[in-house]
Amino acid sequence: LVRSSTLSIKERIYVEAAKAIGAGDRHIITKHILPNVSPLIMATMIYQVAGAMMAEAGLAFLGLGDPSHKSWGMILHYAETSGGWYANMGYPAWWWIIPPGLCVALTVASLVLIGQAMEEIINPRLRRR
Repeated sequence: LVRSSTLSIKERIYVEAAKAIGAGDRHIITKHILPNVSPLIMATMIYQVAGAMMAEAGLAFLGLGDPSHKSWGMILHYAETSGGWYANMGYPAWWWIIPPGLCVALTVASLVLIGQAMEEIINPRLRRR
């Protein structure tokens, strides 16, 4: 996605005009291409961070994470293995389950919403009328 956008910007008239007046590659990249591609890079990066957080929390919950690394998924794993789901005669110990699960969900949801807002800013066709 970023590569196709970069190649598209490289073929625009103002980049060709900058080449025609003798601008160097570094100048064209820093002044013309990078400012137009950086919002797209940020939006893509935000989505990838959200995906990585979900993957890490899921793998840690399954017990495939590093036990010395503390994370919300590892807290949920410890709650499951220590009986936090079935503590106190069938009633779960909610303080082991709700806060880390809610933190993962809210953090990932906020990152996705930020990414969608950035995509609406970048792509004018996504804006509401």
